[in-house]
Amino acid sequence: MIALSNRAHLFAHPDTEGDLTTFFTHIFGCVATAMPETSIVAFRFPNGASVTVDFTADALDEGQAARGAWLEVQTDDPPALEGKMHAAGLPRVDYATGRFYFRAPGGQVWGILPDVNREVRSVALHRAWRPSPHKRRALTAGEPLRGGGNDRAQSLR
Repeated sequence: MIALSNRAHLFAHPDTEGDLTTFFTHIFGCVATAMPETSIVAFRFPNGASVTVDFTADALDEGQAARGAWLEVQTDDPPALEGKMHAAGLPRVDYATGRFYFRAPGGQVWGILPDVNREVRSVALHRAWRPSPHKRRALTAGEPLRGGGNDRAQSLR
């Protein structure tokens, strides 16, 4: 099996270091650690994932960075994180998927996705209850469910 790791490495101009550090620490809640004797800063996300940024003069400019790889973060509250992006004045990037993408300081494009694990738990809980064929027909026809006291559908209402 091959899987993408939970670590990424980016390059950014040294003049974006302050704004990008604020972006990672204040908006994403990361912990920043400067790597000794390098121009690299590591940002650790609350879930343990990390992004390292090498602040170097030969990094792509903002326009070029926006045409590079786009990264996505997951959150249990996408509207709140989108609000932080708006409050920080970060420009939104429109794309065909309709998802919320924005441009971080330095030009890197990021997307905001709902927490997939939370959705999986919700789907698993929803799938735990499977009505009988009779009840499925009643649900499809819009009829009220009638059943005994142990009818799980009644307890879910």
